[in-house]
Amino acid sequence: MIKILKLFILILLTLFFSEILAQQNYIPGKSYYGRNKYIEYIPGNLPLVISAPHGGYEKPDEITDRSQGSDHHDKKTLETALEVQKRFYELTGKYPFVILNRLHRVKLDPNRAFEVATQGDSLSAIAYNEFHGFIDTAEKEVEAIWGKGLYIDIHAHNHKTQLIELGYLLESEFLAFPDNDLNDDLFIEKSSLRNLMKDTPYKFSEIVRGKVSFGAYLEKYGYKVVPSPSIPEPGTENFFAGGYNTQTHGPKDTNNFNSLQIELPWDYIRDSDLNIKKFSMDLTETIIEFMKTHYHLDLTKL
Repeated sequence: MIKILKLFILILLTLFFSEILAQQNYIPGKSYYGRNKYIEYIPGNLPLVISAPHGGYEKPDEITDRSQGSDHHDKKTLETALEVQKRFYELTGKYPFVILNRLHRVKLDPNRAFEVATQGDSLSAIAYNEFHGFIDTAEKEVEAIWGKGLYIDIHAHNHKTQLIELGYLLESEFLAFPDNDLNDDLFIEKSSLRNLMKDTPYKFSEIVRGKVSFGAYLEKYGYKVVPSPSIPEPGTENFFAGGYNTQTHGPKDTNNFNSLQIELPWDYIRDSDLNIKKFSMDLTETIIEFMKTHYHLDLTKL
C-alpha cells in the first residue's frame, strides 16, 4: 500500500513538473532535462519531432531492473538522432525537436505502455512521463505554428535481412496485399500516415511504397528499404510494423500529425561513425523531400 501511494505521489509530482516545463520559453537547439538528466529534450523550430527511446546507456542503481519484456539495446540510435539534428541545422539553419531516453532499456522502455515500461518502479515512472510529456509538448508547439507535423521514432534491429524497415502500423500480411486492396479505407485508417490522405493527389499505396514514398526517397541513396518500390513487402522475413510510440504520438482525430518507426540494421549504417554520419545526412535529405511532397513545406526555406 505504501509503495502504491509513493508511486501515485511521484506521478503527480511528475505531471506538475511537466506542466511547468511546458510553460517554459524553450530555446531551439538547447538541451533541457528531466530528473537526473535521464530524459533529454532538445526543442526545435521545424515541424518535425524525432525520438530515440532505446538508445540510452545509463543503468543507475536507484532504478530497479525490468524483469519482463525485451531489454535489447538499440546501439547507436541515440547518436544517430543527434547526428540527424546536426544535419538539419547544416541544411536549414533550424532544428527538429529531439527527445532522447538516456536510460538503458533494462531500466525503462518508453516504447511500451506504462505498466510494462516501468514495471512498478517509481523513478522509472517519472522518466517515462517526462519522455512522453516532452513529445506531447513538442507536438503541441508544432501544431500551434504549422498546423501539422511529422513524428519519427528511431530504432534498431538485428534481423537476418539487413534492410531499413519503415513501420506505418501495417503488418507484413497487409503489405502483402496488392495496391488496390491496400488503398481500402480500412488500411488507411489503421496506418500512421492516415492524416496525409486529407489533402493529396496520391493513392495510399503510392505513399506507402510507391515513387513518392519515404522508402522510395531513401533508397535513392543506395539503401535497401521495406516497404519501397524495390521491396514493397517483407514477405516471410521478420518485420517491425511500428510500436507504442508510433501509435500514441501519431495521427488522431484531434491532431494533424503523421508518424513512422524507422528500424535500422547494423551493417552499413550503425557499424561506424562515418556510416552514421553518411546515413544521417541521407535521412535528413529524405525527410526534407518527403515533407516537401506531402506537407507542401520546404524545410530549407521555413
